[in-house]
Amino acid sequence: MAGKEGALMAKLKRRTAILIASAAACSMLLLAGAAPGVAGAQQVRVHGTGQSQRAVLRYWTPKRMRKATPVDLLIPRRARSRAATPAPQGPPVLIPGRPPASAGVAPRSTGTDFETNPADDTTFPNRVHGKIFMTTTGGVNAKCSGTVVDSPHGNVVVTAAHCIYTGGYFTNFVFVPGYRNGNAPLGVWSAKQLIAPSGWIANSVTGPSTANDIGIAVMNPRLGKTIEAAVGARGIAFNLNANNSWQVFGYPAHPNATEDNGYDHGPGDYDGSRLIGCNVTYFGSDYPGTLKASFCYMREGASGGGWVVAGTNYLNSVTSYLAGPCPAGYTDGCGKIGAPYFGTIAQNLYNAGVAAGAPPPPPLTGQRAAALKKCKKKHSHKKRKKCKKRAIKLPI
Repeated sequence: MAGKEGALMAKLKRRTAILIASAAACSMLLLAGAAPGVAGAQQVRVHGTGQSQRAVLRYWTPKRMRKATPVDLLIPRRARSRAATPAPQGPPVLIPGRPPASAGVAPRSTGTDFETNPADDTTFPNRVHGKIFMTTTGGVNAKCSGTVVDSPHGNVVVTAAHCIYTGGYFTNFVFVPGYRNGNAPLGVWSAKQLIAPSGWIANSVTGPSTANDIGIAVMNPRLGKTIEAAVGARGIAFNLNANNSWQVFGYPAHPNATEDNGYDHGPGDYDGSRLIGCNVTYFGSDYPGTLKASFCYMREGASGGGWVVAGTNYLNSVTSYLAGPCPAGYTDGCGKIGAPYFGTIAQNLYNAGVAAGAPPPPPLTGQRAAALKKCKKKHSHKKRKKCKKRAIKLPI
């Protein structure tokens, strides 16, 4: 009897320990990345697209790309307000970028809005910026902008969360670096995983938070290469001073002179066919955990485009909301664009992208494969989960 009681007590202790460990893990997950001034826990959600790479690439014909609608036109604009300047949420973190082999360097442009030189579309670093195409939950073919950033596995593209998820994950997601006038000189790359903050997913329709408007796409390889090996990558930086200057890139499809009462933006009418840049400086914050900068006149289509710290190769944010129209009289929105501050939320998201982008472990061979097969035959379904762990411990 005493033996049975002892065994029962040991079993109860083991279960209690498991429950305590699970609760602690959940608490750590909920607390990780809580940003000052932004309510709620900041976990991330990783979503496997589950789509055939071949089918997705075949779906995006040049005609479908040309007819895609800027995703921003499908999302209602929010009224702007005022908020405090975001503060760093830890020490600065700088992850350097990497140019591909034998890459030239495109010169930094000056001025407000400018069109990048077509000759630089396939030159580093301009070539790491690209156009995103996807199909929304409503079945509409849409478009955004994005940037390749450095990662250990070379397959991470950063964009806005609303270019990945609004009311549901988007499908047929592809990234086209160096896109211009319907051409894809560096190929079309499909995504295998899409990642967004849970804070965005929970409120993407009812009350989206710009501070959470950051998305990651983990890309499939193409022709045996990762996207970073093919085009290079920007670095990425977190927890920098918000009072900064940036060069912003994107593929705006608006405005044109008619929409903005003849206001001269520099590069002429925008139609989403070419890479546009602008040089901006910090101009305040409309919402907690966000940046507003001026002057930049890019609108619909530029969402998700990269904000690169002036004079560096570091991506430090992405376009979330766009310049307001410029009527005959000046308005607060005219020439102002907004972005999430890259602090804890962005860093957690990037780390999730790095983890999700890791290649699968190689299949077991030889003695390990034989042991795994034997173990699965011997045990029931519940116990089979331990078979692989046991097999891995065996010598090759």
